[in-house]
Order: sequence, then structure tokens, then C-alpha cells
Amino acid sequence: MSKQFPNCCVYGLVDPRDGLYHYIGSTICLGNRLMQHVTFDCWSDHTIEYCRWRMELEIEGRQPQLVILCAARPDTVRRHERTYIRCALEAGHPLVNQQSRPTATHGEKERLLLEYKQLRANLGLDKIEKAVRRRNR
Repeated sequence: MSKQFPNCCVYGLVDPRDGLYHYIGSTICLGNRLMQHVTFDCWSDHTIEYCRWRMELEIEGRQPQLVILCAARPDTVRRHERTYIRCALEAGHPLVNQQSRPTATHGEKERLLLEYKQLRANLGLDKIEKAVRRRNR
């Protein structure tokens, strides 16, 4: 039996390293939104903190865990999202999408992307991934 997820909902992304919410968002199309998070794109509209968090996870070969916090109607989903964000911040969760944080500038994202590529090179991740792909052919 397949598990049904609501399309319109408030969701959280939990860091597998500390078990805390690092991102809380809302969507009216969960499948599309989830793909945007899974196929992480630093050039999308995120804070520099979000980009750095996702790059750290990527370097470690990890993905955040998706948690559906509540299903909601399209006309109430933003209100529920704000409530969950406020409660998570009060509980000490290190959210990287706080509304008070500015979206990263193009220059900041370029610097972060260069930092990410340098870290991957220093750790030899590209070489390891190529060897694994060759072995799995």
C-alpha cells in the first residue's frame, strides 16, 4: 500500500546529523517542491544559510528528512507555516529560512559555490563518485 501525502501542506526538513528542523516551508504541490529540495540548486531563491547547510549535507552524502507537519487548505497554508516557524524558533531549531534573513546575493552564491567545489576537490569526492559510477556499470 502506498503512503499518500497531502499536496497542500506545511513541511519541515530535518538535518539527519542533529535531528533538528533547519527548514520549514509550505507548498500547494508537494511533489514539485520536494524535487526542488532534493535536486538542490543553490541558484534558487534561498538564504545563504540554506545554501551553506545544503552544501554541507551534500558533501557528506546526506539528504534532509522530509516531515509533513500539517495538511492545509491553500487559503490557510501560509498562516500555518508562519505558526510552525515561530514555534520552531522558540523551541531552538536553527532554521535557515527565517523570514528576517535576506536572500543570498548572486555574488554570495558564486563564492559559496566556489567554496563547495574546492571542498569537494580537497576531499576527492569527484574522483570517488567517478570510480563508483565506473564500478557500477
